[in-house]
Amino acid sequence: MPPGIPVACVGIGRGDNAGILAAQIMAVTDKELEAKMAEYRKELADKVEMDALSLFE
Repeated sequence: MPPGIPVACVGIGRGDNAGILAAQIMAVTDKELEAKMAEYRKELADKVEMDALSLFE
């Protein structure tokens, strides 16, 4: 794309990821939102870890 025309891609049918992308962009200037996004990502990472551990049970 030419300069000044940024592109962000999310998968078809993944409105949740589009919302997360928008929140990440807004968090650049919103410290409270930035903290909430960090907590959300930690929760996702914890869930992935728990799911991975459950494979060995």
